[in-house]
Amino acid sequence: MEQSQKSRTRSGRSSGITVTKAERNALIAGKRIAIAVAAVVADCAEGASASLLFAPLQPWLTLSEFNSLMSALVRRGHLRRQGDMFFPPEPALDDEPLAEAAE
Repeated sequence: MEQSQKSRTRSGRSSGITVTKAERNALIAGKRIAIAVAAVVADCAEGASASLLFAPLQPWLTLSEFNSLMSALVRRGHLRRQGDMFFPPEPALDDEPLAEAAE
């Protein structure tokens, strides 16, 4: 039998949401997959195709889950998408070096 646990906030207080250990593990795994995908794309300035990103994840994610994950990463500004390719996010205007900004 799955054991239910109250979800805790960072301060240790209960959030009032009850999740099972399996649900908690699935959320943690999903977050780790998202972090890993964003890191791989960040290392590919020339972009990474969706099919190449999805291939090694097939044992753990359906295509629908993968598409949802990638859409969330794009919406949150962790990735950019152009067609079937994913790219690192554009640097923010605040990120440009001061020497270049002064010119």
